[in-house]
Amino acid sequence: MWNPASGIFDPAQLRAAIVARGWTLRDFIAGAGVSRGCMYSALRGHGVTDRTAIRIFRTLSQRDPMFTIQSPH
Repeated sequence: MWNPASGIFDPAQLRAAIVARGWTLRDFIAGAGVSRGCMYSALRGHGVTDRTAIRIFRTLSQRDPMFTIQSPH
């Protein structure tokens, strides 16, 4: 889902992980403590700092997925 060498999240996987846990994007951003700009950069496939990635992963880990979204690949 995240490439630490480039700092890039896979946008589709990140969005699916958020949705599968029942978060709205607005609530996820508030819970993660990241700026909207950083979150939207991640969702557009732009690199983010390690600090932002850690905040995203910590927030994702707060909820188990309610369902699994199958990747189209």
